[in-house]
Amino acid sequence: MSYCVNCGVELHPTAERCALCGTAVANPGRPVDDVSPKPYASDVQPLPPNNRAYIAGLIAALLSLPVLVCLTTNLVVGGDAWSVYPIGGIVLLWVLVAVPLLLPRPLPLVAIGADAFAILVYLFLIAALASKGFDAGMHWYLELALPLVLVASAVVLVPVAVLRRRKLDGLRISSLLSTVLGFGVVGVETTVSIFDGTPFRLSWSWIVLASFLAMALALWIISHSPRLQEEIRKRLHV
Repeated sequence: MSYCVNCGVELHPTAERCALCGTAVANPGRPVDDVSPKPYASDVQPLPPNNRAYIAGLIAALLSLPVLVCLTTNLVVGGDAWSVYPIGGIVLLWVLVAVPLLLPRPLPLVAIGADAFAILVYLFLIAALASKGFDAGMHWYLELALPLVLVASAVVLVPVAVLRRRKLDGLRISSLLSTVLGFGVVGVETTVSIFDGTPFRLSWSWIVLASFLAMALALWIISHSPRLQEEIRKRLHV
């Protein structure tokens, strides 16, 4: 039995070099066995690429079962077209999961835009079928649901767009996310105020915004100061 003279790993009798560190085998008392089969394959076969379209189709096939159950139950039991809501939710789930799989390459901006559009379509369906009438449904859709989805989409899209153009470290990414989330909270309160018909006035979101901006500023300063980073590591023992 031979061992690597450099790292001490046990060597196979057919090994000419250490599989771990690459050091040549040096054992005068036991030469390399050139007859026995080697423990490793002589060539490496590449793994076949994932069939992303097949995975998306498989997910669609699995989700079709609850769709058929809801539709059949609605037809048998009768009543209002309640099955539209769960079926629409299932279709929305498929879009959220399958669209990134169907793209030829990673396109996060396209995927996020498709997700936002699918959510808006589903909410429009709910608003159009609202029990209080189409006009009442459109009221909360146009003045509440639509702006909130757009605000949430912007909160996701802005960091993704920035990170695709610039390479940032963890601290600067955290600073960016804190800033975007702070303004997103302001957008939420503004949307709710407009929907309620109350005069525009920031009551609580400015506190959240100020906290996020203070955190973002602190993270940004730390990211530009290696001395501060080292001091924090020492204090936290990391």
